[in-house]
Amino acid sequence: MTDPKKESLVRLEAISAALGVPIDRFLEGSLPDSLVGTSECLRLWYSLKTDQGREQALDAMRQAVKNEAN
Repeated sequence: MTDPKKESLVRLEAISAALGVPIDRFLEGSLPDSLVGTSECLRLWYSLKTDQGREQALDAMRQAVKNEAN
């Protein structure tokens, strides 16, 4: 059985590396303004329970990007 704390740390390390933000910034709760929305997106993403829900979320994001490109 996996350790939920270790699994969370591994996830946090991956997110930290992808965003170029030290892990401490997440733990302090003091993310730069530019990452507050990113943090919200990730929190919502991990709250989704089904593949269908995740696909709907991705479709919405794709549409928003497409709308801004026009």
